[in-house]
Amino acid sequence: MDDPLYKRSYDFTMQTHEFLQTAEPLVGGEAKGYFDDIAWHHTVVVAKVYRTVIWKTHEEGAIDAKKSAAVAVKSLTICTMAFEYLASQYPALSQECGRLSAAARRIKEEIRERIKPASAA
Repeated sequence: MDDPLYKRSYDFTMQTHEFLQTAEPLVGGEAKGYFDDIAWHHTVVVAKVYRTVIWKTHEEGAIDAKKSAAVAVKSLTICTMAFEYLASQYPALSQECGRLSAAARRIKEEIRERIKPASAA
């Protein structure tokens, strides 16, 4: 839990959770699907990053670490796309969506550099 990547992922998840609570009353219609994508996938990120950093320290867990990293990258990609959509539809949410989207991209890049996730996910 002291791993910097895990800490960034945890912070991203908590900040996204706060964003969702604030944004929920504003989001409707087609945008609700994008909102729901974020609601699901932001929780996957921290769980899979945790598995990645734990298994990465065990040689026999290297395959699981790569698979977990791939799932985290996929969830971060979905979150990024959803944040960008919400930002384009809701100017009041645009700044926070941009900040969280940028944080997701940074975490995704760090996972790719550090873990080299499996390409199947």
